[in-house]
Amino acid sequence: MDLGLSSGPSLSEEAAIPAPLLPPGDEVELPGRGVTFVRELAGPTPDAPTVLLLHGWTATADLNFYTCYFELARTYRVLALDHRGHGRGLRTRRPFRLEDCADDAVALLDVRGIDRAIVVGYSMGGPIALLAWRRHP
Repeated sequence: MDLGLSSGPSLSEEAAIPAPLLPPGDEVELPGRGVTFVRELAGPTPDAPTVLLLHGWTATADLNFYTCYFELARTYRVLALDHRGHGRGLRTRRPFRLEDCADDAVALLDVRGIDRAIVVGYSMGGPIALLAWRRHP
């Protein structure tokens, strides 16, 4: 008897769902901190202002921002990192604080030679953005 219950899409149906187009990403060494994963788009000109995207709790930069990477890159240089303990972000055995995430974000800007950025946080990324501003004006 068919009860109309489904266990989800078949493998062939699942394969038909296109993966989102993502910008290039790479592991970046943050001196004295560790290695994190960063997506980066150059922007329209070499002197375009930088937007740093900070994702929410239990998410990744891609999960929160994949829909806006390329649109933002029409105007801005875009950086988006995975926070420590999230996605492909820094790994540590010790507990961390949001202040650590803020310092990681600023360390990324330092590694890239960026003095000023528009820091955009979603959910947990909001307090991290505020801490980055407070700790590194």
